[in-house]
Amino acid sequence: MSCYPYFAFHNKNKPPLQAGTVKQNLGIGDCPIGKILWLTRSTKKIETLKHRSDNCILIGYYINTLVDSPHKSNGTDKVLYIKNKDDFETFKTRYGTSDDLINWNKVRKDWGGLELRLSYLSGWPAHRVAIWNNKTISICSKDTPIFITYTLTDCPYSADIQATLQELEIPYLNYNVKDIDKTYYKNLHKWDTFPHIFLVGKDNNLYFIGGNNEFHTFLHSIGNID
Repeated sequence: MSCYPYFAFHNKNKPPLQAGTVKQNLGIGDCPIGKILWLTRSTKKIETLKHRSDNCILIGYYINTLVDSPHKSNGTDKVLYIKNKDDFETFKTRYGTSDDLINWNKVRKDWGGLELRLSYLSGWPAHRVAIWNNKTISICSKDTPIFITYTLTDCPYSADIQATLQELEIPYLNYNVKDIDKTYYKNLHKWDTFPHIFLVGKDNNLYFIGGNNEFHTFLHSIGNID
């Protein structure tokens, strides 16, 4: 299972895994895979569509089996991770057609999803994962915190973080830092201002995001489902 959560914004009025029909032109042929759930774990600044609707909430997912090479054993319960150009050339050799396109029907039969991190490939959303088999992913439990925050009383930035997490219905665990302990946590986390925000991985490791600005940049990097 992936140690790092993947995210998508969902409309509260729609079931989480009903992503709608997507026909994505990749510059290498259309991708007729049908219903696709687009996920991301990128922290880069990419277009966010969250503010299209006030009914959107953030949901975290773990990929159950992420296969990091096209050479490895496939399965419709697995997601193939193409991490570099060599992997993609192997992928094209295995699934390419005589007219230099990709046989997406064959891909769909062999895999349950695809993570593609190639900026040169026209048409594929930046740092996105396409999921077409629900069995490949697990929703992060609402009883398990996705974020851990260290906040200060009467700090507007700390209040903003908690308000945002509550509004988006994201499970989190908050530690209120006393004035006497501020220097200790600044040195511990190597961060001079508050709040301090961590992402909780499936491996229970903490991935430091930063403060208020970094947290909102992180949220704005998360993709959306149409």
